[in-house]
Amino acid sequence: MPDFSGHPLRPGEPEYTADDRLWDGTRLHRLVDDDVRKHQRRLLADAGVVVLNLLDCSPNSPRLGSKRLASDAERAHLVQVGVVRFVEEEGCLQRWESEDGMVLALLLGELRSPRLRP
Repeated sequence: MPDFSGHPLRPGEPEYTADDRLWDGTRLHRLVDDDVRKHQRRLLADAGVVVLNLLDCSPNSPRLGSKRLASDAERAHLVQVGVVRFVEEEGCLQRWESEDGMVLALLLGELRSPRLRP
């Protein structure tokens, strides 16, 4: 299956698909909730996969539109803190689910808190 640009999906690399799903590197997910403001702790705890999408489109940035899987340590820290805040107003936490029930938490935008170290 191709990504939204027509390129093949790659294992381990999160990407959006042309049919508005999200590839986490192993499976496809569909959007369930596009802006989770309440119950963030529950979503972060339920998520088997967490994807960070910086939405950074700054010129000369090495992170242009970067999407990456959160490490186990980052996921544990997010669950421990239980709530996320974003630098930009457009930032949000989304819930995605795969056909087999795997929950994915997508963090869109740069985090103000908590601070994560990969």
